[in-house]
Amino acid sequence: MSELIFKKSKLDGVVLILPKQFTNESGSFEKIYEKNIYKSNGISFEITEEYKLISNKGMLRGIHFQNPNPQARLISVLMGEALVVVVDLRKESVQLGSWKAFKVNNQNKIGILAPKGFGVGTLSLEDNTVIEVKCSGQYYEEYSTGIRYNDEDLNIDWEEGEIESIEISEKDKKLMSFREYMKQ
Repeated sequence: MSELIFKKSKLDGVVLILPKQFTNESGSFEKIYEKNIYKSNGISFEITEEYKLISNKGMLRGIHFQNPNPQARLISVLMGEALVVVVDLRKESVQLGSWKAFKVNNQNKIGILAPKGFGVGTLSLEDNTVIEVKCSGQYYEEYSTGIRYNDEDLNIDWEEGEIESIEISEKDKKLMSFREYMKQ
């Protein structure tokens, strides 16, 4: 049985995680989280909340985060495919405003660990895409916020050429700009 594999990304603190996998005649087994294995790899992450997003092709969510009391998140795709964008929003970071996009699907089985202080956005690239999000840290609805997906200063490449039309919730259309976030 292979072990969990942790790969650092170009964004300091963001880690790609490949699951522990085992397959036999009865099917397959995949482990994506074990507290002690994460800890032995220098990652402190304890699940306090878990949810699933189910979206059709073209649904764009985010860039979401919680301020104050940020949460760390472990994102994976159970069905379908999504572009997951992680943005460094730590005001003390030399990478503030930097972002990285990852194509995640149920074939490559990549998990993305976005630490506290990062915003996350997702774009579903297939119908019925199921995104699972495990959070570390308490959720507070009144602190849930975000930055517009098309913010000019962040200039995120959502690879929109793959999608005929983008759908965005009314709530996400009203999110703040990166400049507004910096003034907080």
